Amino acid sequence: MEIEFDPAKDAANIAKHGISLARATDFELIDFERLSRKGETRIQAIGTIGGEYYSLTFVFRRNVVRAISLRRAHSEEAERMSKKNRGFQEGQAAFEDDVVFDEDNPEWTAERLARAHPASELPPEILAAFPKTKIRGPQKAPTKVPVSLRLSSDVVDHFKAGGPGWQTRIDDALKLAIKKAG
Repeated sequence: MEIEFDPAKDAANIAKHGISLARATDFELIDFERLSRKGETRIQAIGTIGGEYYSLTFVFRRNVVRAISLRRAHSEEAERMSKKNRGFQEGQAAFEDDVVFDEDNPEWTAERLARAHPASELPPEILAAFPKTKIRGPQKAPTKVPVSLRLSSDVVDHFKAGGPGWQTRIDDALKLAIKKAG
């Protein structure tokens, strides 16, 4: 499914936010909230394009996603999302905060992010318009228990040096130690 937009709205979006609505096809949707604006229900979503946070407002009607506004997230919005997603975008590139908010694409406050729904709650016909969005299915049975643990910096540095999945490698090392201990 394609994402459509009004060419005049696209020109206005480029002038205001410095990005074309055509880039909505590269949007990886993370969370969303329904908004009521100008007599219609809109969806404002926060997600990523090329590893940086963006905010997209769109409508879904007659089986078509129509982009209304796309803008880069303000640094405070990006920080809030990083905290919400436990470091998902840790180390996002720094940028100037020249982000323009408007009634079509309002700021993602901490309160709004707390109310936001995960992308997985959107109907499949909307998700089909965002092929880069990764939806993780429900966990069949909890296999791990969340804990807070203090480790020495050399241990953390050693495992992080191996790249993503360092927590799993620590878990594997601990399982091996248990097995060896008998």
